[in-house]
Amino acid sequence: AAAADEARRQDDAARRAEAAEEAEEAEAAEAARRQTAALAAEQAELAHWRAIERSADGAVFESYLAKYPNGRFADAARAKLAVQQVAVVAAPPAAPDPGAAVRSYLATRRGDFRRQLAAYIEANTSTYRMQELYTVKFVDSDSGSGSGLHKLKVVAKLLWSNNVRWARQRKLKVYLRQDGDVFTIARVELVS
Repeated sequence: AAAADEARRQDDAARRAEAAEEAEEAEAAEAARRQTAALAAEQAELAHWRAIERSADGAVFESYLAKYPNGRFADAARAKLAVQQVAVVAAPPAAPDPGAAVRSYLATRRGDFRRQLAAYIEANTSTYRMQELYTVKFVDSDSGSGSGLHKLKVVAKLLWSNNVRWARQRKLKVYLRQDGDVFTIARVELVS
């Protein structure tokens, strides 16, 4: 009986040790997941800030502060808002930066833009397929005419549809149409 009791105690101790080890592993995995999520959130905040930091439109800083009230750049956003509010009192209202929304969209949704551009090229040309997106640069907005188009310069690697070994870096003009917070490709022009 004493031997059986001792064997039960050893089994119980082994089960507790195993459960403790599993709990430690689960805790370590959860900590790694939280760290990865925190890093992704920091990168998203940095991309958002870089897209708006030079803007003259106070609304983009208010939007940043609404999304990141205790963010890394919250003090800088508040300072820019304060300076702009003083400037508004001292000067006539400035025209809003029409490219701020586009730059913010491209900084935070580049993957969506890439997929949308690839689909547009494939659907509207029988010659090319997009393999890689290199650079995207905001050029200007045609907001004065009410068309809501934004012009971008894009450099992408395009494949010739009939020959997968032929690929070239090409320059494109991409025109985005903005409807509220939604951006869609209106047209694409091949530059070179």
